[in-house]
Amino acid sequence: VEVNNKNKKEFEKIMKDVSLGVIGKIDDTSNMVVKGLKGNVCIKANVEDLKKSWKKPFRKLMHEKN
Repeated sequence: VEVNNKNKKEFEKIMKDVSLGVIGKIDDTSNMVVKGLKGNVCIKANVEDLKKSWKKPFRKLMHEKN
């Protein structure tokens, strides 16, 4: 689930009985950065590239181009 940083505290309050954690965030360069437990960067990818990759299988199912 994606949560705007300004809503983080409220979201965590609502979800207090659910096990959850932050796995990444979008930085100022439109990259999604995922860090490991020790703070090392595990994944850094452009959001638009991720979106295109995510949509690609659906376009094939819907017989769309690109």
